[in-house]
Amino acid sequence: MLRNVLSNWLGLLISGIVSFILTPILIHGLGNFYYGMWVLVASIVDYYGLLDLGMRWSMFRFVARFKGADERVALNEMFATALATVCSIALALIVLTLLLMPFLPRFFAVAGAELDLFEMLILLMGISIAVSLVVQLLGAYLRGLQRFDLYNLSGVSASILRAVLIILVLHAGYGIITVAVATLSITVLSLILNIVLVRAADPATTISLKMTNWHRMKELASYSFYSFVSSTGEYLRFYTDSAVIGRVLTIALITPFSIASRLMEYFKSVLGAVNGPVMARMSELDGQERHEELRSFFLSSTRLTMMITLFGASLLLLDGKALIRLWVGSQFDVAYTVAVILLAGYIASFGQQPCMLIIFARAKHHRALSWWTLAEGLANVILSVYWARRYGLLGVAWGTTVPLLASKMVIQPWYALRLVRLRVWEYVRSGVLRPLAASGVVFIPCWMYFRPAGGYADFVVKVLCHFVFLSALAWVVGLVSSERQSLLSKGKHFVALLPFLRAE
Repeated sequence: MLRNVLSNWLGLLISGIVSFILTPILIHGLGNFYYGMWVLVASIVDYYGLLDLGMRWSMFRFVARFKGADERVALNEMFATALATVCSIALALIVLTLLLMPFLPRFFAVAGAELDLFEMLILLMGISIAVSLVVQLLGAYLRGLQRFDLYNLSGVSASILRAVLIILVLHAGYGIITVAVATLSITVLSLILNIVLVRAADPATTISLKMTNWHRMKELASYSFYSFVSSTGEYLRFYTDSAVIGRVLTIALITPFSIASRLMEYFKSVLGAVNGPVMARMSELDGQERHEELRSFFLSSTRLTMMITLFGASLLLLDGKALIRLWVGSQFDVAYTVAVILLAGYIASFGQQPCMLIIFARAKHHRALSWWTLAEGLANVILSVYWARRYGLLGVAWGTTVPLLASKMVIQPWYALRLVRLRVWEYVRSGVLRPLAASGVVFIPCWMYFRPAGGYADFVVKVLCHFVFLSALAWVVGLVSSERQSLLSKGKHFVALLPFLRAE
């Protein structure tokens, strides 16, 4: 699992650096209004991702389960059935995009010269999202096989090519439509690459309509329906804020909010790199009915995700304002306040991700959680609209944070602990207390003696100091002895392989 996590983190690091560099280039290249339009349309068409009906999560879970049980025929049937379904959905989404084109600009009060621009942007990005559904399904197959190296190779390649193409387009003086064309082109190339990688990872895979059958469709639908319900709640939380701001406030205000949201996305991606291998391992242990090992793995993965979450949150609280100023400029200082409000909820959510993962790994047990997540998403929309009228951008941020805290601090942990038969105190003692102690010991003195960074060099020095202090405490206090020994052993094994890798 460590290899998969490291592979994910390497892919995240490269993609994160590319995105980090590209964001200010897009903001200054397009301007506040057109960048806000870009984010708004992206957030709208991102809802198309819901219409895969939870197939990605289902594919990931069933591939990991069938692989662990060595059921080759079932694996081929599941893959063929899911792929045929998602391709049909992608075609339907292109038709839906054509139907929505005349209506969406008017809903957001876009008129004049921007009307045709908005419609064309919807068309291009809608087609791009439709194609990406197939790309993501193939990626889920690779992750289910635990070939995270190939999955990350595809993602990193697409990120770099997309960034290079967009920078060239903006440098040549082209605008938002050409940027959208570049994005669509890279998505199509990514589809071709993923097909090649799936063939390389699993030569025995059969992509044939003959392998599709009704039994596998029912099996997928039974699991994916509740994944779809849960994903709807997640989308309502992550992708409605731009629409609320564009409708209730102004399109230009989407830009500072999107900066804070982008920081949260980077934060989320760090945990996402851990979640995939953790989910795959949980599904394997559940398929093999090794319940005691599953319980132990749940606690150790909770320590890991809570440590990473508090580590990242501490860095963001200490250095976030300086980062935003150096990244996009001091005119976006409000983004730091928005990020701090969002962070309150995301600490509870990201730190306890294994609670959600173990519920989904246990298949039928994820149904209640799906409805709770949907309710949380609906509450997010209602509160964001209501508080946006009163408090502006900060009201939208609180509308996201308050339902998130209620769900992730109470409902989700309670349900997960019942499922694995753990007492609350055992969960807190074994999964949460060590990370809290490690981060608190460093964060409190750093905050008390905090001073703003003066420039790039000063900022880098401050971040490195905070990173070193937090890492040391994470190692000494956050990890138990067996985890330190395991990491040291795997580290030595990795170092021993380096000469072989260089020879290759």
